[in-house]
Amino acid sequence: ISEARTKKTDERVVPNSAASSDGKPLAISVQDLYLNFPYERVADGFVGLTLRPEVMMGLVLAYVASKPALTAIVKSSGFDGSKSQAFFVAVALHNIGLALFSGIVMMNSWPVVLSHLSRNGLDAVYCDRDGSLWEQRL
Repeated sequence: ISEARTKKTDERVVPNSAASSDGKPLAISVQDLYLNFPYERVADGFVGLTLRPEVMMGLVLAYVASKPALTAIVKSSGFDGSKSQAFFVAVALHNIGLALFSGIVMMNSWPVVLSHLSRNGLDAVYCDRDGSLWEQRL
């Protein structure tokens, strides 16, 4: 990993990216992630907002509350996706495109992952503490 992105301190790799507005780590223990996470110090305000549990819960509740209303609007418009050939084809093409993309990503990433696994072991692939897996190029 490049020196600009991380610094090694007492056998720990500490990210040196702009994750916080003051340059200090957002969390130094697991407890910090759950009990007293400093949302106001996240460098990107939008990301900080979306990390808040109450915001995510609000979005889930908004989705659940809006689903019956949106279903009623679709039904009142006369649209029936189960009978529309164009809708069926569009969904099928979309799913085929996603499957192809996933296959291409898998075929290009697994050689890198398996190579890293054989050289460095499972822990290095799973945890990637030193970031060496991400530094490899295809």
